[in-house]
Amino acid sequence: MSESPVVIGFDFETEPISARTARPKPVCVSLAGRLDNESIELRGFLLKLLPTSEQWYTERDGCWAIVARPVALKLALEWAEANDKDNWLWVAHNLPFDLQVYGEHLTSRAEVFRLIETGRFRDTMTRDALWAIATDNWVYDGRVKNKKIDGRFSLAHVVKARFDVDMVGKGEDSWRVNYNLLSPFPICDWPLEALEYSALDSVWAVQVFEDQAKDGVIDSADGPSLINELPQTLSDQALSYLQVCAPSLDPDRVDLYEDGLRKKAQVTHNAAYQGGWLKLHGCRACEGTSFIGEPPNLRECTACDGGANPPRAKPKSWSNSSKARLEAWVSHAYQGRPPTTPSGKPSTKVIDLESCGLPLLEDYAGGLKASKALDRQVPLLRKGVEAGVLIAGFNNLVRSGRTSSFGPNLQNPDSKGLFRSCFVARPGNVFNSTDYSTLELFSWAQVCLDLYGYSTMANALNEGVDVHCKMGRAILRSTYGIDLSYEDFFEAAKLNPNHKYRKECKAARKIAKVPNFGCPGMMTKPQTLCEYAKGMDVDMTPPEAESYINLWRETWAESQAWLRDLQRRAPYGKTFTIRQQVSGRVRAGCISSSGANSYFQGRAADFAKRALYRVVRASLAEPESPLYGCRPWNFIHDEIIVEGPQDTVDAWSAELKRLMLVDAPVYFPDVYKNMEAEEAISVRWEKGAETTKTSDGKLIPWDLTEPELAAALPQAWLNECRADWRKEIRCP
Repeated sequence: MSESPVVIGFDFETEPISARTARPKPVCVSLAGRLDNESIELRGFLLKLLPTSEQWYTERDGCWAIVARPVALKLALEWAEANDKDNWLWVAHNLPFDLQVYGEHLTSRAEVFRLIETGRFRDTMTRDALWAIATDNWVYDGRVKNKKIDGRFSLAHVVKARFDVDMVGKGEDSWRVNYNLLSPFPICDWPLEALEYSALDSVWAVQVFEDQAKDGVIDSADGPSLINELPQTLSDQALSYLQVCAPSLDPDRVDLYEDGLRKKAQVTHNAAYQGGWLKLHGCRACEGTSFIGEPPNLRECTACDGGANPPRAKPKSWSNSSKARLEAWVSHAYQGRPPTTPSGKPSTKVIDLESCGLPLLEDYAGGLKASKALDRQVPLLRKGVEAGVLIAGFNNLVRSGRTSSFGPNLQNPDSKGLFRSCFVARPGNVFNSTDYSTLELFSWAQVCLDLYGYSTMANALNEGVDVHCKMGRAILRSTYGIDLSYEDFFEAAKLNPNHKYRKECKAARKIAKVPNFGCPGMMTKPQTLCEYAKGMDVDMTPPEAESYINLWRETWAESQAWLRDLQRRAPYGKTFTIRQQVSGRVRAGCISSSGANSYFQGRAADFAKRALYRVVRASLAEPESPLYGCRPWNFIHDEIIVEGPQDTVDAWSAELKRLMLVDAPVYFPDVYKNMEAEEAISVRWEKGAETTKTSDGKLIPWDLTEPELAAALPQAWLNECRADWRKEIRCP
């Protein structure tokens, strides 16, 4: 590739995106290039070939731009390939959307994967995210004051930040959502504003790309390319395809989920009332809370008879809560030493309320989560029920290199409620949830080997040792006073349900996961580890947490070098920059904890996202693959969830596991040999699903073997259940 490639910007305008259609039909496409390079050859080809009535041409800021029917992109790509334009780069903002529209309506999905793997397609959105991470400008939204701009790294945001130009449209009057109205008419008859709106997107793609190429984090060894750009572009394409494979919902289970949330939310209201921090009316004596005094010695207000006879309505100027009284309860719960906010006041964060040990505040915290889910999750689920599918969104890059999810968040669902089980496989299909066993610990072990030349955890992994059992032995000895050999502990915790110490060993192994996963991320303060443990359904006190941290240090010798190294790099609030050891991706502005997480989480994320790309490609574009025709629909950091035919589940499940481990030698060359991917087959998305097989060794949905879950399966699915599975169904 030449050092100065020819850049062609392109962008589709489509019919409106709906709850049913993630990749709607395109109405037109715009293409743009510089007037002073050989891209004018393409301009001449298109102007000559396209009907006059179906094209519009303009020049702006040194660029040419053509708006035409969608087929113009296909013609342009074929012409460039026929004329050996290998040094041309095709640039779009939010490239996955445009390429997938192209693949769904103008060519094939296989062609989309072929094109993107050439490395000649670039996404200015991905590039700006990589640039922001590498230069510690991740929250550079502060450069953009216009609150109407929708979303960080949107084209409007990037143009405003880089050029101080406002691209924001006029709400619902924006042409962005109205091109379907123009579709029946010749392009030459379209309003000038609609034509300019379309052309500007491709022109700005060219200009943004060129401005990005000036940044100091560019690697110019093979043309203008940000470090790690192609792998991130591939994974973004795969994540975006998960929307195309969106799952269906069970409306009856959504009803149950909502009912449960409402009951929990009522608990919050009751707790707030009993605690005296909820204002219900306008009594001046108790400020509308019905109680006077300080926690915990509250008593009913005599002026309003404890709220039974409030003298007036709540004044409009009053808020609904009395935060000072809630803070007083938190201080009381923590015996005068509560976790505090930066300003020094008692913290009322949900995680601190959950950990305080006072039932009143714990009930309140649980209900707050339910209220939040009622406001955010339930409306999205209702929308999905109405549409028949739920199309969630995914962000390809956060600062650590991991991904995130939104609308709803499928990567961090409610762990105790029925949210997951609202998602159900279509009749004749099943879900396969396959995840890596202790992926981040393999990653941490490899990182320590690369940085320090040794790792006791790497030795244990290579010997086939269960690292949670190894750590669990020490916890069993210190917490329960029971000293077992590793072999005996492993048998009790994993194999023998009738072992004398089964309960204690399972509990110790579960506790071991907290320091094993948390301490490498610099969670070496007892209170911090307690909060982390809460999210893993483990209750521990600060003294217990301190003992587990010390056991972690003693068990894994490299922990001392790791903690010293990361603390040395960021003393006294300073930050440092890291470079991923395999991908080379740069992250600036790290403190010790974020730098630690970026090292091992980032490496694991690079590996898992590469696996996701392989799985999505096989499912959508490789007819010879056992996975072809399956629907990958969720990605949870180290877990891929696929919906596929029940009749061939054993074949495509085996291929899914194989693809998820293909790249292990690349990312974990010294520890990969015992890496495993574990599958669970189910009808609903269930948190507790386990690998379950029939007597002849064939996979069977886990929920068919659980009586209560089997009894609640949708009748439509049961009607098409495999005959051999039907015999295995266990109902109460």
